[in-house]
Amino acid sequence: MHDRVGALRRALPESVRVSYAVKANGCLALVAQLRRLGCGADVCSRGELETVRAAGFSAADVVYTGPAKTDREIDEAVSWGVGLIVAESAAEAARVACAAGRAGVRQPLLLRVNPGPRLARSGMALTAPACKFGVDETEMLAVARATRALPDLELRGIHVSTESNVCSADRLLERAEYACALVAPLAADGFDVEVVDLGGGLGVPHRVGDTPLNVRAYGAGLRRLTARHPQLSLILELGRYPVAESGTYLVSVVAVKRSRGATFVLVDGGINHLYRPRLTPPDRPPPVLSPSRAPAERVTVGGPLLDAADLLAEDVLLPRPQAGDLLAIPACGAYGFSHGLHGFCLHPTPAEVVWDGRRLHLVRERGDPRGVTAGQQLLPETLHEAPEAVAVRR
Repeated sequence: MHDRVGALRRALPESVRVSYAVKANGCLALVAQLRRLGCGADVCSRGELETVRAAGFSAADVVYTGPAKTDREIDEAVSWGVGLIVAESAAEAARVACAAGRAGVRQPLLLRVNPGPRLARSGMALTAPACKFGVDETEMLAVARATRALPDLELRGIHVSTESNVCSADRLLERAEYACALVAPLAADGFDVEVVDLGGGLGVPHRVGDTPLNVRAYGAGLRRLTARHPQLSLILELGRYPVAESGTYLVSVVAVKRSRGATFVLVDGGINHLYRPRLTPPDRPPPVLSPSRAPAERVTVGGPLLDAADLLAEDVLLPRPQAGDLLAIPACGAYGFSHGLHGFCLHPTPAEVVWDGRRLHLVRERGDPRGVTAGQQLLPETLHEAPEAVAVRR
């Protein structure tokens, strides 16, 4: 995680602000460490807001997003003084204005824009021609004018996020160019646009051998872009990028069985803890951590849920595991624990442990299935050294 954030910050121009999207992994210890690495925070719920407060973030470094904010969420965000709230519609902007009036403050705002069909999608699409996110590009100017007429608001800029997990620097730069070009009609109408939030999208390959994102090329492109738009401050929301490769999910083999010529390795955790394999092809073999002399064979790794789709890996080549062996599912530091179906079948939620390069820290206790809790989060006092002091040694 330190390596990823450090390399990205070195590549980016200073005018680009890096925010961590807490939805990717809300582990309190990781969120606090990302703050220490200089990241801001992107939140989309009261729970995430409380997490970044507990992690020590300044309210000014927080951006509040989300397509269906409740009045209570808006009130709490405004009262705490979050730096930017992203409005998804004219009606939501009006509700933010009411909250700001009640709090006696002037709230900075971004307007989320759903870009037109010219911006073709790749990766995991977050928008479409008709979309629940933001205002359509064709309506942007009209909604911005309506927002300008509201009291107690300060429209600072726009938010444009179209896709996730893009590993092409050229594709990301094309999207950034498009977002910055949207500023022109606003500026022509008298708006003083200062901020363009480019959303997330920096990708991490799902498969070994896939081409990773060229961070240097991306940073160089953003330097050229910011040179042409010196009045703009850009925001990147990093979700998957800084944490995906850092996380590993450990499961224990309960049994091995055969069905119509296929071998199934049954383990004590599944998509209740790690749902992401249902969205991306689960075709990577998990390493067997326990010593095994068995010959390799094709197996499918299945979890404990009463659901045929509860599979962590399908038709992968492994030394045949035995009951009691440990398997490691790599690269699930993003959308792992935070994306699980923890209430399904009421299995305990997993504990979480952080390795800082020198020692292990229990940062989330194993959850009690009777209460369907996520387990108590812990923030170890010793987990605060500078990155250079805790460089991971492989």
